[in-house]
Amino acid sequence: MPTLSKKDAKQKNKIIALFRKGDTESALSEVTSARKIAPNNHEFFYLEGMILGSRSNYADAFRALARATELNPKHGESFFEIAYLQMALCRFNLAEANFKKALTLNFNKKECSTYIARIRSVAKTKDVTLSACLIVKNEEKFLPGCLKSLETIADEIVIVDTGSTDETIQIAEEFGAKIFHYKWKNDFADARNFANSNATGDWIIQLDADEELFPEDQNKVREIIHQGTSNGAYLALHNRVSNSFGENMPSIHYLVRLFRNSPEFYYENAIHEVLQISGHVAAVDVNILHHGYNQDAEYMKTKRNRNAEILYRRLEEDPEKVSTLFYLSMMHVGCREFDKAESFALKAIEKIDPGNPSKQHLLLMMLNNLALIKNIAGDLDTVIEYSERAISINENFLDPYFFLGTAYYRKDELSKAKDVYSRYLKKTQELKERPVFNLFGSSADTYLFQVYHFLGKIHRKEHDDKQAEFFIQKSVELNPKFWIGYVDLAYINKDCENLRKSAEYFEKAINLAKENPDINKEDSLLYFDFVNAAKSYMQVLKMIGHQNKEAVS
Repeated sequence: MPTLSKKDAKQKNKIIALFRKGDTESALSEVTSARKIAPNNHEFFYLEGMILGSRSNYADAFRALARATELNPKHGESFFEIAYLQMALCRFNLAEANFKKALTLNFNKKECSTYIARIRSVAKTKDVTLSACLIVKNEEKFLPGCLKSLETIADEIVIVDTGSTDETIQIAEEFGAKIFHYKWKNDFADARNFANSNATGDWIIQLDADEELFPEDQNKVREIIHQGTSNGAYLALHNRVSNSFGENMPSIHYLVRLFRNSPEFYYENAIHEVLQISGHVAAVDVNILHHGYNQDAEYMKTKRNRNAEILYRRLEEDPEKVSTLFYLSMMHVGCREFDKAESFALKAIEKIDPGNPSKQHLLLMMLNNLALIKNIAGDLDTVIEYSERAISINENFLDPYFFLGTAYYRKDELSKAKDVYSRYLKKTQELKERPVFNLFGSSADTYLFQVYHFLGKIHRKEHDDKQAEFFIQKSVELNPKFWIGYVDLAYINKDCENLRKSAEYFEKAINLAKENPDINKEDSLLYFDFVNAAKSYMQVLKMIGHQNKEAVS
């Protein structure tokens, strides 16, 4: 095996020092550079694998370590690291084999023996297997990210293709997926059940192509199926969302996406399909990032048209079905067709028994839809009515607090608005410290930057510029594209005669607003704010110019 030159040895020591300091970003950058200079040296591949593994990038870590063992089949450290990562993924039998391999190569016999003993105390005769099941059509954009998040934890990937014409099939083949072709019947449940019927694993994880597991949660999935204390698990779906001010914090809701492979568990509903599952279903800390609501207008229009066709067909088949009414209301809110959204929400609420805990989340979200709709219509008293009703049912549902506070703000009842927003912030902190599982979808994090902004505006009206600046600064920290916040910071500093700081904030706001001029022009109020901000910016620049002249004279 090639030995390291003095230069490479120095580089190796630098990488190790960075890694030990916890600076994995710099360590990874250095090792990538080192590999380019010494592409056939196993040491750098080993270090890369170790660093990537510490960052929960298991797939690339295993690739790097496999390359290290190819270059040097007697490198015990690499086999040890492979075993360690396999153990973290509850692949205990594979881990034991690789610890034994490291032992035969005389690497760290004491630690290898300790881990082998630990594995034998928890391992099963056969490692629990996992099938990842997806239905796809023309998903070349997101499919690589999705499959990369699954390839290390899944024993097989089952792809059901409904008619792709792009590179979807080739991408699936590159990841070694089992590919099945399926004639689309406008029925997502049927397609998912077909996918599940072709899965051979003990458990199934179901993802869409535009979703991916958080890297740090991949090992948790393996832990859950190894422990096997439930029949399924609710995973948190983080929906990426954007508005006039760029991408925001995601909205979150929970779905059963991990479950035992059993013919007794199956999907129902042609769209927004629901898994019919019995026995204990656990709420777990496993998270999925969903890109599907953060696409261009044409993509979203196609998706909405497809969904509308299926939902209205379901409505014809069963006009009383609450879930159909619920999703039609949600869809029309997304399309800003508020009359239709309100009508379906009211019909859904009529049919929901408030005492039925399995339907409470639907009731809460419909009440919140109505509060949103009435807020846009300016019917503030009705906003308060719907919001307070939702809060009285479940105080941990934070979305209606936002609309309640906004209604009071618009009614100029500032003390009430401040109280509601403060409760929002307090509840947010409490739920982060002591999470409470609920089935309702929540946009609490999405609204958070606006809550801080409203609190800042309230303090400004109360002539408390210091607190106003504090809260508005928090709002732009949460959403750096929120140019209205920078405008308010500029006005606050202008009033306090901090003209240079005011000018900086105006310039920042104007540059951000100009990044998306079409959206700002579509909203007349935002465009008015933009024009006024530009005028005020010019005034501030003139005032700075006068100050400079006076200083010179």
